[in-house]
Amino acid sequence: MVEVSILVPTAGRPGPLERCLSALEAEVLEGFLDAEVLTIHAPGDEPSMEMVRERFPGVRVLQAPARNLALQRNLGAAEAKGEILVYIDDDAWPAPGWLDALAEPFADPDVAGASGPVLSPGGSLQFGPMAVTRVGRQFPLDSPEEIPPGASPLLAGGNLALRRKDLLEAGGFDENYRYHLDDADLCVRLRARGRRLVYTEKARLFHEPARGPHRRGPWERDWFTVTANSVYFALRHGGAAGLFAPAALLAPKTLRLFGWALKGRLGPAALARCLAGQWAGLPAGYLKGFFRGPHLPFLEGSRA
Repeated sequence: MVEVSILVPTAGRPGPLERCLSALEAEVLEGFLDAEVLTIHAPGDEPSMEMVRERFPGVRVLQAPARNLALQRNLGAAEAKGEILVYIDDDAWPAPGWLDALAEPFADPDVAGASGPVLSPGGSLQFGPMAVTRVGRQFPLDSPEEIPPGASPLLAGGNLALRRKDLLEAGGFDENYRYHLDDADLCVRLRARGRRLVYTEKARLFHEPARGPHRRGPWERDWFTVTANSVYFALRHGGAAGLFAPAALLAPKTLRLFGWALKGRLGPAALARCLAGQWAGLPAGYLKGFFRGPHLPFLEGSRA
C-alpha cells in the first residue's frame, strides 16, 4: 500500500504548478519510494491538466466539479491511496528532506497532523508556529508546544500532512470554506477530538504567492470571502463570543488597508474594492453561520 499521497489543489497556474511538481518529483525520487502525487484541478483548468499529463505522466490528475479549495482537498483525500495525506499549494515547492520530515511525526499513533515552516523564496518566514482561538484570531507562538488555553495549534494548509483515517473520521474539510480558514477549522475539530497536531522545523517549503481570483496582488485579496469565512468560523466555534467577535476583529484589518493605501500599496480603486468586500462579507458570514450547517462530506447527515 502507498504510504504517502501528495495532493496539489490547483486552478489556472500552469507555470507555478510545473515548478511545484518538478520539485516534488525530485523529492519523492530522492527520499520516498512509496509515495504518489495527485493534482486536483478546478473546472476550466484543462491547459494545466494537459501539461501535467505530458510533463509528469506518473502524476494522477483529478478534476473537481467546482472551484472550492476545501472540496478539492476532500476529493484528493477520497481518491488517495496513502495512509498519510500531504497537501502542498501549487505555488510552493519543498526544501530537501521535506517529505521525510512531515512523515516522521506519524510514528506516534496520537498524531493526526503535522506541518512546518513556510518560507518566502528569499528565506524569510511567512508562516511559523501558530495558534488560532475559537473566534478565529490567529497569532504566532514562541514555542509550538505552548498552546494558550482556549486555543488550538494552527497548521498551514499549504504545508500540511494528515493521517487519512483522522481526516475521514472528522468528516473532512468543511466545504463551506471554499477558500480561507478551512485548515484552521479542521485543526480545531481535530484538537477537540483529542488528537495531536505537530509543528516540525525540519519540514520546510518555499512559497511565492501567485495571482488568482482570490489575490489580485500582494495586498489586494478577496476580502469578501476572507471576512465571510471569518464570521462563519467564529459562529461555528466561538459560542456566545462568536456573535460579536467578528466585527471587533475586522476593525484592525480595515485600519491595515488604510495603512497600505497611505504607503502607496493600494490605489484608491483597489482600496474601495477591499473595503466593499470586507463590509459585504460581514453580513454574508452571519447568514452562512446562522442558516448553513457544516458541509463535511465524509460524515453522514452533514448538510450544505
